[in-house]
Amino acid sequence: MQDPALDQLIPVANTLLSAAADRFERRVLVLSGDAERMRFLAGGIASRLQSCVSTTGASLLWVGAIAPTGMTAVPASKAVKMLGREHRLIVYDAHAGFHPDAFCAVLGTLTGGGLLLLLTPPLSQWQ
Repeated sequence: MQDPALDQLIPVANTLLSAAADRFERRVLVLSGDAERMRFLAGGIASRLQSCVSTTGASLLWVGAIAPTGMTAVPASKAVKMLGREHRLIVYDAHAGFHPDAFCAVLGTLTGGGLLLLLTPPLSQWQ
């Protein structure tokens, strides 16, 4: 499956990650739409950014029920177990539900210079 949006999103994600690193801040990119497509886009972004992320010693964290092939998903119910770790890239998939406690716990692991990809249903339909 190819998606032209991926080619447009990768430079945006790179810019956000670079800006976050320059200021030792955190950035967020919201990907809103169909679950399967948003997971595909996030997986493509994560694959491309992993080389940048892995050089810092901090890893990728994918929170949700389903992750792309080659990536491991951590269910939101187990997200609190990630506390004490550091992640420079986090994908939080809210398509199966948004869990505020899990979300906050996960954000606590996002390092300065990190990027959060928040996957949501279409914003007009998300409740």
